[in-house]
Amino acid sequence: MAGARTFAACAALAGGLAVLVAAPLHTTHAAPSQQQTPTPAPVTLSGTLRRGSSPNCPGVALWRLEPCDGAAPSLIGSSLSLESYADLEVTLTGRTRSCTGGGSYVDVTGISPHPCAAATAIAADPNLALGKPVSIPADNPDRNGAAINDGDPATAWRAPGDKASWLYIDLQSERNVHKFVLRWGAGHAGRFGIYMWDRAARVNGANGDWSALYYNPSGKGGDETIVVPAIRAQVFLLYLVAPPADQAGMDFELREWEVYGAELTNLARGHHVEASTERPLNPAAFAVDGSTDTAWHGEPASASSQPTWLRVVYSPLQAEISAVRILWDAGYANRYRVHFRAGGQWLAAQFPIENDQYNEWNVISWRSALSVDEVWIVVDRSEVTHDYVGIRELELNAQPPGQTAFTSLDPRRAFADDVVVTGARLVRGAAADRVLPDSARLDGAPSGWPLAGDDLR
Repeated sequence: MAGARTFAACAALAGGLAVLVAAPLHTTHAAPSQQQTPTPAPVTLSGTLRRGSSPNCPGVALWRLEPCDGAAPSLIGSSLSLESYADLEVTLTGRTRSCTGGGSYVDVTGISPHPCAAATAIAADPNLALGKPVSIPADNPDRNGAAINDGDPATAWRAPGDKASWLYIDLQSERNVHKFVLRWGAGHAGRFGIYMWDRAARVNGANGDWSALYYNPSGKGGDETIVVPAIRAQVFLLYLVAPPADQAGMDFELREWEVYGAELTNLARGHHVEASTERPLNPAAFAVDGSTDTAWHGEPASASSQPTWLRVVYSPLQAEISAVRILWDAGYANRYRVHFRAGGQWLAAQFPIENDQYNEWNVISWRSALSVDEVWIVVDRSEVTHDYVGIRELELNAQPPGQTAFTSLDPRRAFADDVVVTGARLVRGAAADRVLPDSARLDGAPSGWPLAGDDLR
């Protein structure tokens, strides 16, 4: 049956992938007997999953969970395979069962990777922008750009509101970022955007360009908290287009610009992976072994051939994914798709990607995580100078701490939040293209690194 399911899934992918959302299956249960043993109440536990056993539960309690709060470990048993979650911080659900030799264990019914600090991580995250170099236009009358990240809300930087202006912060190294806080003064931007510098972008033969993260056509002022897809970058630009109508002629005034981020869990490393084809010395497992020195190699793909694919399988469990990162080998994909399955169905969420390099990470990230049991990388066309297509490393990232997973299969909801692609290009006009409204690009959004004439403050 498993082989038949895989064959059917591959046939759907090869046929142009008209993704359909089928009605979920329902399990029919037999009528309960008149005399029933009370069902134990469900429990939810969080901690680090370790291998272990207990003489009181022979053949059952094969794991232990070390709680986040440092309390005594709990014995864990499951008919599901938990190997891929060994030594990870997880949240699991289950029911308490008795051991034959005394004591009890938790029989797992569901598990997902979650950092122990998920509930408090955002509040505890440091402000990555504090004291970092700030660049402002050379002709701006207010020269004190450092006022926006000095940690003092009593200071502010101002720019004339009768024309567009900007400033950018250099974090001095690439950092994971998923949230910005803007603390405006008396005058604020009614229209503004936040951009990141994508050094892997290829624009008119040059390396690097600004990639849009966020656009607000109706800023309200005050303290604005902006959550964006989890990305990794070093330089961020705030582009101030115009004040709101009721502040026409007023200056922009920004008291603080705060930048927050957290490390993300790679849910692909060491996990179960399958491929349509693999070379004997380059098996599929090399794509998720945590090393960029090894690689999976499969048959090359072209428009006239069947797609080549690689998939990570979590079923019967699920993983909450908010970003896909791919480092291609020298035989890289020119055109590929990222697809997801959950509960035996293809999700409406899909990402068609164009790529022209192998030495930079391709990253697709989105703001609300998808709960999935399979992630597919489907190559439709690979570059022609190599006799293989290969992935040196595939990473699947959990959502940032404190974010809520997105479970709907409704295509109208799947892209309600922004999608950001770096190191590659989301295919224009595709159903997945929801990066920014066109109006954001009509406002003279930045293009190219604005170093000439800039001042670092």
